[in-house]
Amino acid sequence: MRFEEAASSPEGFIDYIYSLDHSYEDEIVQCWRIDEKYINILKDFPAEEVLSAFSRTLERTKSRRMIDLIFELCARVLGKKGADFVRARWDRYHKDHFSYGLSLAAFRCLPHEEGFRLIADALAKMECSELSRYRSCLIWFKTSWALDWIEENIRTPVDFVWGAIAAESRFNWHRARKWLDSGRPLSIVALDALSLCLQRRSMGKRHDFRMPDIDELVSTLRNYLKHDDTPGIRERISYIISLV
Repeated sequence: MRFEEAASSPEGFIDYIYSLDHSYEDEIVQCWRIDEKYINILKDFPAEEVLSAFSRTLERTKSRRMIDLIFELCARVLGKKGADFVRARWDRYHKDHFSYGLSLAAFRCLPHEEGFRLIADALAKMECSELSRYRSCLIWFKTSWALDWIEENIRTPVDFVWGAIAAESRFNWHRARKWLDSGRPLSIVALDALSLCLQRRSMGKRHDFRMPDIDELVSTLRNYLKHDDTPGIRERISYIISLV
């Protein structure tokens, strides 16, 4: 289908975008790299027409990639205007077709807390392999709700992604001490989050982390090391102290 012909209707243009195959792997999550000019063309159509085109396309497809594309387009083209569309389809799609696009639609189209709760509840029910693919969606919200969620849903083995989520979620010294006192696995997340927060601070980058008294920070870390003295922990603590 030629560009001019495709751009005459929202549904035709959705098929055109799909045919370009702009999907790519971001680490292990499939995303879509859609040129902003295509997004703007869809934005020029009335929202009602775009929503109808999304609905018709979902009704006629079983392609996971197309489903993912529809929800990503909903997020980027309609924003809050797509709220009812996402709500009406969340239960149908999040169990068997959870994807980057669906989570982005929940984040951009729904009120902040509603979107977070839907994504967080879905993540909590996932097997470890699927959770590893999609948990970083929580970073978008930049809220301490994600820290509460981590406390309830942390899985082992612990990798650096958990710390990255925490560092982007209003992580603070009070939470760091709480997690260090609780021991593994949360103490590992606390150390990784502290590393990221202090790294940003040392580089002059924007951050929300408020530094505690340096002597208190160093003393707390050294006391923790007395109970969990392994090479990996020593390396983490040494790096954090080097940043203060």
